[in-house]
Amino acid sequence: TTEQARNVAHEYRDKLWNTHRIIGYFLAFALLSRVVIEIAVSKEEKILSRIKVAAGVARVNRGRGTDARHYLTVKYTYLIFYGLFFIMACTGLILSFEDVEFLKPVHNIAGSIHEFGQYTIYGYIVLHLIGVVRADVTEYPGIISRMINKGNV
Repeated sequence: TTEQARNVAHEYRDKLWNTHRIIGYFLAFALLSRVVIEIAVSKEEKILSRIKVAAGVARVNRGRGTDARHYLTVKYTYLIFYGLFFIMACTGLILSFEDVEFLKPVHNIAGSIHEFGQYTIYGYIVLHLIGVVRADVTEYPGIISRMINKGNV
């Protein structure tokens, strides 16, 4: 019957939502771990230090090659990714803890931002894959093979 179908669909949606929440908690924990690692590593290993070095190399090598510019672009895209990921984690946690009283006023806006952020992550992934394939067939042949084989090519 129609009512049974609705009950099954509702049960399936609840299970899917709970799975989404568990994955979200794991990803938020992974992001928090990455932040702790970033704080704990030496100054030379921090991503901002690496970007500053890459920016200096790019300025020195201006017009002499694309390696430095490519490296700098990669580092900036890491920052963009972590920024998007941070926004998704924060808004997801706000949505997850919908019963917390002080979060209720921002629940709707967090939902809108989270939904929009989902599409920016999809776009980032598509652009990243296109960039990796482009790099593999142009300036950095074998990059995909090295990723898959852990550098043993």
